[in-house]
Amino acid sequence: MSEKSKSKKLKPGGIRRELIIPMVSLSVIPMLVVLVISAVTMYNMVFSNVNTITSEKAEVVNETITSNLQQTIRVLKSLAGNSDIKNYLLNGDEYLESATETVNAANAALEDQNNVILTGTDGIQKIRSDGLDLVDVNSREYFAEAMQGNGYLSEVLVSKATGAFIMVIEFPVFDNNDNVIGMVQRDINLSFLYDIAKASSDEATEVLVMDETGVLIAHSGHEIKEEADREDLSSAPFFAATQR
Repeated sequence: MSEKSKSKKLKPGGIRRELIIPMVSLSVIPMLVVLVISAVTMYNMVFSNVNTITSEKAEVVNETITSNLQQTIRVLKSLAGNSDIKNYLLNGDEYLESATETVNAANAALEDQNNVILTGTDGIQKIRSDGLDLVDVNSREYFAEAMQGNGYLSEVLVSKATGAFIMVIEFPVFDNNDNVIGMVQRDINLSFLYDIAKASSDEATEVLVMDETGVLIAHSGHEIKEEADREDLSSAPFFAATQR
């Protein structure tokens, strides 16, 4: 990932509630994704019940994001155990058509604009549900984790195929002797976080989603499209409060 962008000050005009949602990734399944509502900071607090209100709203955002990712996890775990996928990885093109149909069916079941990818142990993608060019992900940390037999949720990445900001959820594929023979993954375009954040905000509330280092992933007020948009908020008081 490129160097963090410079922090910009947040202007607390009027009543502004900042819901800070750090996203923490773990490499060990089943604790794949932990979404923590760590702190709520108020500027110009005037209502005694505001902490309850913002905590409830933060929990709704948390549950929405968690539900989205858990559905992806269920589908990928099922796909990793599918016989068509294993047969293709072990025996080659004889099973390409059935494996492709299986990948596409898994992707369709999730009903969004993301994609499912099957990759071999050499790091070269073999099947993509979006039909884009197959790329080499051998240098990616999530691939290394898969080859060690671990499921993984990646940090924020720039997609080699699309250039979009993504997070990758992957599961290794094992043969009958528990040897890793490949990897299934889903690239999660982080624009969905903007949709959730925007829907959860109002005139008095901004919703921010950050990674565990304090770098912005989503903001209810604008889409994150470039690295320069990813503000480093690690020095902001509301992020510091989450680290206590």
